[in-house]
Amino acid sequence: MEEYGLVRDDYFVVVARLEPENNTDLIIKAFEGVKTVKKLVIIGGTNYKSVYAENLKVSTRDERVLFLGTIYDQKRLTEIMCNCFAYVHGHMVGGTNPVLLKALGCRSCVLFLDVPFNAEVVRDAGIPYAKTVAGLRGEMQVLVDNPERVYHCRKLAPERIRQEYTWDHIADRYEELCYRLHGAK
Repeated sequence: MEEYGLVRDDYFVVVARLEPENNTDLIIKAFEGVKTVKKLVIIGGTNYKSVYAENLKVSTRDERVLFLGTIYDQKRLTEIMCNCFAYVHGHMVGGTNPVLLKALGCRSCVLFLDVPFNAEVVRDAGIPYAKTVAGLRGEMQVLVDNPERVYHCRKLAPERIRQEYTWDHIADRYEELCYRLHGAK
């Protein structure tokens, strides 16, 4: 964290490919209106020249928004995610997202775009937001003004992982599916 000038609980973090379906533009716009000295750290990029990604970087004048690029070193990424104030997940396509699971496993407070697959993963261990700048801004401001909500989500996050996302649990569910498909008990 020191390498990037980050301090524990002093930043929101986003980890995503910089693609429109991950709503990084919405997240930045929402954050720009939050009354806080905290930062918004964006981790991710694209492996091609992207107008969307370039526009994200030039459209904000907010010095609190930091683009760190892609971080492939998992130890560094884990350290950043485990020490954030809150993780913001804007993905609106896909399924069970590994970064969302990582955020929960890191005991992060998770703000997630309220779409069915994100809601299924997080359930009550995080805070959903509507796909609007005002909706996300409001939720971010509530967390800044009421950090006890952050601590509450941090307590629920690892339990959510233990409930549904351990290797033993997943293997047991696959075994049950195989038996059902085969018609055996």
